[in-house]
Amino acid sequence: MPQPTLTGVASSGRSSGTQTTLTVSHTSNGDHLWAVVAIFGSAGTIVDVGTCTYGGTALRFMGGYALGTYTFNLFRLTSPTPGTANIVFTNSGAPDARFTGLGAFNSSGDLDAIRLAIRTGSSTTPSVPIVCESTLEFIIDMVVADNVSQTFTPDASQSQIVQNTDATSNIHLSLSSKAGSVGTVTMSQTLGSSDVWTHIAFPLVGSAASGGGAGGVGGPTLGEAWG
Repeated sequence: MPQPTLTGVASSGRSSGTQTTLTVSHTSNGDHLWAVVAIFGSAGTIVDVGTCTYGGTALRFMGGYALGTYTFNLFRLTSPTPGTANIVFTNSGAPDARFTGLGAFNSSGDLDAIRLAIRTGSSTTPSVPIVCESTLEFIIDMVVADNVSQTFTPDASQSQIVQNTDATSNIHLSLSSKAGSVGTVTMSQTLGSSDVWTHIAFPLVGSAASGGGAGGVGGPTLGEAWG
């Protein structure tokens, strides 16, 4: 089983207001499409999973994690048709929730088990440790921050996948990656200014999936993934 690769175009989007859907244009090269959706329950509500589609085809829910009023959802579509289409996430749980971001990327990697790590804090140095089981793994992290003007610099050992920032919206996100090593791996990024942040990390491994469309290797239910 080879080490996974990150390929093709990465995309991101975010919203500073309450709404029921978030749409992001994405270009697929035919490798697995991964979408990481972060939602904040603005009334203190844990947000349900919701649904995610790409060009009208449903992505498979692979797991989720909740910390406080933040919910992270992870979706995958196996071998989508190459080309550009919209990723649409629809919130099914709390109409008062706001999207803090959606990050997407193409990869040959897959999940053999859900191992999600998450931390929250307030500083310029978000970091999250995660246990890596093999040098064939790739570790992905995503930081969401709320400052009105923000920048992200991943650790020198990590490669930027995509970041989405501007000076007018108070929603910002950054995804990065690095090759795994056996043991505890710490993913870290540096913010341009001190901010409240939420930071998640998860592993991808060399793909052994078969089949196409939204199928392939399955994931646990949301309750199982949260633990």
